[in-house]
Amino acid sequence: MSEEIFDYIVVGAGSAGCVMAARLSEDGKANVLLLEAGGRDDHIFLKMPLAFLKAIPHPKFNWTYWTEPEPHLGGRRMPLPRGRVMGGSGSINGMFVMRGHPKDYDQWAQMGARGWSFADVLPYFRKLEDSWRGEGTYHGTGGPVAIRPIVSPYLLHEEMMATIRTTLQANSRKALPGASSRSMRADGGLARRPPIWVRHAGGRTSRSAPACWSGAWSSRARNAWAWKSTRHPGRRRSVPGAK
Repeated sequence: MSEEIFDYIVVGAGSAGCVMAARLSEDGKANVLLLEAGGRDDHIFLKMPLAFLKAIPHPKFNWTYWTEPEPHLGGRRMPLPRGRVMGGSGSINGMFVMRGHPKDYDQWAQMGARGWSFADVLPYFRKLEDSWRGEGTYHGTGGPVAIRPIVSPYLLHEEMMATIRTTLQANSRKALPGASSRSMRADGGLARRPPIWVRHAGGRTSRSAPACWSGAWSSRARNAWAWKSTRHPGRRRSVPGAK
């Protein structure tokens, strides 16, 4: 049996693991081994955005973890999807892209996580994307992940946004700022959540599901998963160390 020597071994081909392996091997000088417990991400459930309803409850693509009983949720256990496939959880999330709120990162830094403030991580967010917005303070171009808005006129996005804005203004009795990005430093506002277009090998692209569908369909996916896991208790797994 021949032996091969690796300069780096990356365990887990999730979103972070894939990026790390790609960057380490980018110049062609390092021999990198990327290990993944799941299979390839070429299944139709992973290439058709709304098929994440099938991918999430499927043990072939998801570790089907559950939390420990949550004291603030009446002792209920909640499903915690984690991808078991190349690309990790990013392969089963319906191809949405979203950043955390800047205040979350700043709070991490205040709690001692040096290098994790929003100002520290923003350059990397900008570097990874090729945004339709163009180069700007909060977004970048030329990155490996192409991000595009939903352009279909049949999904009533603008009408929905107008209705939401009017309702919120009526309830709060104050004007709410519009926002072109959820990643901007704003405590409130409204923005369409854009889907993500991913470039695959050979130049093929695929698009996520419309943002307006995400809440309802995600709820249905969770219910389907809970139902399936109840019928097959052996598939439940607790998250180690979960409180």
